[in-house]
Amino acid sequence: MICLLLLGILFELSNFIFYIPRTGIIYNFREFIYPGIAILFYFIFTKESPKKVFKIKAISIKNIIMIIILAVSFMPVSSLISTISNLIFPNPIMQSAIKNASTGNILWFALIVTALQPAIFEELSFRGIVASSFEEYPTKIAAIMSGMYFGFFHLNFNQFFYASAVGIVMFYLLYYTKSIFASMIFHFTNNGISALLGHILTSQKSTETTGNVSAISYILGFAFILAIFVPIFIAVFRAFVSYNKKHNMPSETISYTLNDTNLETDLDSIKKQKILTPTFFIVSGIFIAFASFIQIYYNIIIRR
Repeated sequence: MICLLLLGILFELSNFIFYIPRTGIIYNFREFIYPGIAILFYFIFTKESPKKVFKIKAISIKNIIMIIILAVSFMPVSSLISTISNLIFPNPIMQSAIKNASTGNILWFALIVTALQPAIFEELSFRGIVASSFEEYPTKIAAIMSGMYFGFFHLNFNQFFYASAVGIVMFYLLYYTKSIFASMIFHFTNNGISALLGHILTSQKSTETTGNVSAISYILGFAFILAIFVPIFIAVFRAFVSYNKKHNMPSETISYTLNDTNLETDLDSIKKQKILTPTFFIVSGIFIAFASFIQIYYNIIIRR
């Protein structure tokens, strides 16, 4: 995890120093470059089995359909989290991307760069390597910790909050299906829809004139969307859990062995397993330092 975070920071710093164009090959394929290097180093030094770490297992059509519905219905929730955190920590990376956006973006290329790459390499890194490091922890704790590490990876405060929430959901998809393909499908659907919407908005930017939407109208509209999609997410997630408990979990040894313990036992387990390890403090410290730097840097540049 430290290697992955440092590689990401080195890449971002090189962008500041040497200015890597956002339309360049190196920038657009960064999701392949530094997670791929970190994954390669991990298996060279640990000698672990990729099949075991990555939990490569086919999933049913019914699971695929439910996962796609879950991804779509969770998007308003992650958008709400992003909107709230953006009030405190404006998203500098997104603002910069919008500012430099081109109306000539190609949709299929955007889907490869922003949806397919992260769905493969981020999932191999976080629902694969990182999640496997929490296999002896209580399930709830493992979900929260792996979600937080996923948030750290995004290297800015705004994305940390909603990325952590999305990471927790994807952890549970992995947990119940015992397959990394579950989180990959969720990740691709989530990012793919975002890329599609971004492409539509960007292509209309130069031709469409829109009036100002009042804050009240925006809030009411958003509340209406949440009122529709949150119950859908809850209902489908319950069906997903029920289905996978019946078809997957009884026939296999559950990786996260302490998931059914009560809170008191969980707390005892936390004390013994020392979740707040030096690695956690190093990673969180690096994240806070770099996210603070990136926030200040972009605030200065964008406000010029």
